[in-house]
Amino acid sequence: MCNIITHRIRRSRELFTDEQGVVDEESDVLSQDRCWEEYWRLLFPKITVQDILEFEKKYKGSDEERQDVIQLYEQHQGDMDAIMASALCCSQDDEPRLSSIIQAAIDSGDVTAFPAFTRETEKKKRARRKRQKQKSREKNFNSFLSDLEAKYSKKSGKSSKRGKK
Repeated sequence: MCNIITHRIRRSRELFTDEQGVVDEESDVLSQDRCWEEYWRLLFPKITVQDILEFEKKYKGSDEERQDVIQLYEQHQGDMDAIMASALCCSQDDEPRLSSIIQAAIDSGDVTAFPAFTRETEKKKRARRKRQKQKSREKNFNSFLSDLEAKYSKKSGKSSKRGKK
């Protein structure tokens, strides 16, 4: 099965590109009626929730995560608000872990200590936690409203004969 898919992908790529890897837009191959969604799915299979959870499990605590966190630390010059907003697969519960990764990099001399990180006030940390809790409440409330709407709203397509004579 994998050989068939691999062959189809290779053949499709050969048909669409020339030797320099440039797509010939005037080619009859591109103008043919073909199922582009099917072709796309051959190249990129659908991502499931399970795939995301497996990625998160492998990513957290990995060297790749450490490198990403350090890169974000340097990019945002130690601003934990921006780091937390940009980091993959993390929630407010992960902040101490990310902070320890950054602190270890500072202690080992891998990165410079930015005042935004080293002198962050407890007030700013509390404000970040409070914002995160507020976002979580809003998300839960919106989910609750969506559930109620789905349960009690009238379905479209059905005409009501009430009040009509």
